[in-house]
Amino acid sequence: MCAFNAWAVSDLPPRERAFSNEHWRALVHRSALPGWLVVGLRRHVLSLDQLTPDEALSLGPVLVGGTEALVAVTGCVKSYVMLFCEGMPHLHFNLVPRMDDIRDNLRGPAVFGYEVGAIPLSEPARDELGRRLAEAWPMSRTHRPGAPRS
Repeated sequence: MCAFNAWAVSDLPPRERAFSNEHWRALVHRSALPGWLVVGLRRHVLSLDQLTPDEALSLGPVLVGGTEALVAVTGCVKSYVMLFCEGMPHLHFNLVPRMDDIRDNLRGPAVFGYEVGAIPLSEPARDELGRRLAEAWPMSRTHRPGAPRS
């Protein structure tokens, strides 16, 4: 995540820029579950307590907008939002579509079962999802947290 944050957003592949604003960037995670997003801070910090007030204020609208985009694109019934900061040494949230037909053994934290032994989506499939999510993300039209929704 940190390496790509140094790039101009327009130079990133669509899977790496499902959403971007001055503080946050969302990418389509290399997962077997279509739509799994990683929402990370554009500057390097390790913990939630290191956010600036502006970064903290902009986080809620990013997560809400991401969930709205996931509902529109994947048809999920809601999203899971998870923060662990263990596997990747960078503050990031997993924003995961909770599908209506998810098996009981993959609900809640067990959704990480999609990461174990499953074949992840291809880069072209992730690029297509990135494009569709960027179009559906309400804030992608404004890039301003707090702007009126259209």
